[in-house]
Order: sequence, then C-alpha cells, then structure tokens
Amino acid sequence: MRRFLWCGLVWAFLGLCPLSAQPFIPSLSEDGMALADSCRLYFPAGTHAFVPLFRAWDTLFEEGTGTINILHIGGSHVQAGIFPHQVRTRLLQTAPGLTGRRGFVFPFSVAKTNNPYNYKVSCCGQWDFAKNTQRSIPYPLGLSGMAVLPRTPSATLSLCLRNNDGLYFDFDKVRVFGYSDSGRVFPVLTLNDTVFQGLYDSASRSYAFVLDRYTDSLTLSFVAEDSVWEPFCLRGILLDNDLPGFSYHAVGVNGASVPSYLQCPYFANDLRFLHPDLCVFGIGINDASGDGFDTVLFRQRYERLIEEIRRVAPDCCFLFVTNNDSYRRAGRRRYEVNTNGQLARRVFYRLAEEYEGAVFDQFALMGGLRSMKSWEAAGLAQHDKVHFTAKGYRYMGDLLYGALMQSYTDYLKRKGTGDAME
Repeated sequence: MRRFLWCGLVWAFLGLCPLSAQPFIPSLSEDGMALADSCRLYFPAGTHAFVPLFRAWDTLFEEGTGTINILHIGGSHVQAGIFPHQVRTRLLQTAPGLTGRRGFVFPFSVAKTNNPYNYKVSCCGQWDFAKNTQRSIPYPLGLSGMAVLPRTPSATLSLCLRNNDGLYFDFDKVRVFGYSDSGRVFPVLTLNDTVFQGLYDSASRSYAFVLDRYTDSLTLSFVAEDSVWEPFCLRGILLDNDLPGFSYHAVGVNGASVPSYLQCPYFANDLRFLHPDLCVFGIGINDASGDGFDTVLFRQRYERLIEEIRRVAPDCCFLFVTNNDSYRRAGRRRYEVNTNGQLARRVFYRLAEEYEGAVFDQFALMGGLRSMKSWEAAGLAQHDKVHFTAKGYRYMGDLLYGALMQSYTDYLKRKGTGDAME
C-alpha cells in the first residue's frame, strides 16, 4: 500500500508541472524538438549510471530510510536560492514524512551580496570577505566559492532558517568550515544561553559541533586564545541531522564560471562532507557570455571540475543544466542575442555522454534561440534578458523536478516489467 501511495503522489506532482499552460513557449524548439519531450532528462550514454541513485530513492520512498544528497552548483541562478529551493521543496513534498537536511549554507549578506530568502543572516562587527570571482583572491576558498573573516573579537554571526511550506529543517549537528593560521582563534556556537565548543579537525580545517537539541537557528562568535587576535577564514556551514529525506545543497556565486570553482583549493575537501549522490551542474552562462567563447576550453575546464568531484565522490551521478537563452547588452537600450548558448548546449550533451550523465535541456525547453524575450514578456524573465524573475525561477524549478521524477517513473516502469535500464 505504501508503494502505491507514493507512486500516486509522484504522478500527482508530475501533473502539477504546468508544461502546456504557458502559451508563449513555442510548441517546438528551434531544432524541432517537441516541447513535451523537453521536460525530461536526456541520457546520451544510457541510464544505467542512474540505477543505483533510483534504487536509493526506492529505499527512501518505500521504507522511509536513508538520505539522498544532491548538490546544485552554479552562478547567480543558484545563489538567489529560488530555483534550487523550489526543487528542494517539491522533492520533500513527494511523500509524507520526508525531511532531510537544509545542508550547506553560506552567510552571503555578510559578504555584502544577496542571501537566499529561505534563511536569514545577521551579523555585528566588521568583516572582510573574498569571492572566487575576484581577480586576486586573498584567502583560500572552498566549496562555497566565498569566505568571510571577522576583523575583531566582537564580531558575531547569526543564522535562522525560514521554515515554510510545511517543511522543517531543524538540525542538531553543525560543521563550520574555517580556520585561523595558528589555530588560536576558533568559533563557538551559542543557542540561547548554552555555549557549545567545536571539535577541530586539522585535516579538513573545520569544526564539528554536536548539539543537545534540535534547533532552527544559531549564533557564531569567535574566541582568541591569549587575547591574540588573527583572522578566522569562514568558508561555509553545514546544518545536519540524521533524519531521512532529500538534502538539496545549493552552491552559487554571482558571476561565477567554471574556472572560478577550479581556483578554490578547499573545494573537494569541503565537498567530502556532503556525500553527494547527484551533482546538478548549472555553471556556464558566465563562461559563454562574451565574444571568443572557446568550447574546447570550456569542456576541458568542466572535465577538471568533474574529476575533482569524482576524487571524493566516485559514485556521484551528474546532471547538466544547459544555459538558458540570453541576450548581451549592445548599447544603452539595445540588446543582441547571445548565440553562445547553442554552442554550450552541445558541450553539455558531450559531457553527459562522456560521464554517463543526464541533460536537463533548459535551452530547448525555453523555445531555443531568442526565446528569452517571450519569457520576459510573460513576466518570467528580468529585463536584463539573462536572469529569471522569482516566478520564472520557481517555474523552472518545477520543470526540473518534473524531469527528475519522470526519469524515476520511467525507471519504475522498467523495473516493474523486469527490464534493466539502458
């Protein structure tokens, strides 16, 4: 009965995906691909690499045990948080009782940039920051692609989750990724009047905190031994628990390209603690934004990043989100279409074939070249003709969720007939 229940829920949520409810989207993409077929994942090398992932989904749905860890990495489309949070929310609503972890977060507002709306960050004191998009990066960065550093011992940082949509991400374990050069400045975590000390792991340069209760908020302060102050480089925070469900980790930096993450020496080190089962790549819009876009170099850089992930997560599956259609500013009020989106799309298909991954063809789904103007006219894209509106990001999140669940449903059908996925 449980199996029939969640199968019904899967189909119910797929039915909510408003694929044909948007009249501005052409029925066919530029290359003749049917739109109905665009809201699915494409597997150029077959689906066998995803079978272990879908079997883990079986265990989660049927038995209510286990955790599926998904990492979504990109630029501003991901940093805004709306797109990944929509997928996160829909996955956790698929079956009753699913919770999971909020996972990896970063205090973006401390670095004077936009924070995802689903958690609130506040701070006091003075802070320095670094980003992987800077020409010269003064501090070693990690998975988040960013770092913040308190300048004085009085600096504090508070974080509070905005639990909504009937979902709660309370945590009782915290890992703070960061260090000071001498180790004499370290973080302490405060819940109400209780102060928790973290256990330092010198190999990963991070602090592990085990709490005595579940909570949805925390405050970090920094203690200097012998009153000798030096910078503490905070690379990110992992909010953890042992509850079953989906953990959808979102990592994004405005303006980031593939090389941005390749220059983060602690990238793989931090990623090791997320145990990703699936990595959703949304990097590419900034790589392909200008003239002289080199598809060979783009592919080689992606291969380096994939191998970096494979080094710590050899069984991770890969899902490539193609660039959305976009325009480039050609004057004060004039824009020209960016044809590099088509070139990048071909690279994503080649990468998916090479690494037995999947493609979410966002470019074709939108309607192909010049489709961004239609999305803008419908209120789903911003006037810069690169980014989506909040409504557009939520819609795209629904489509990615629908594509994931359609692939999982196809797996169930083949499993029911005894056929192996190919």
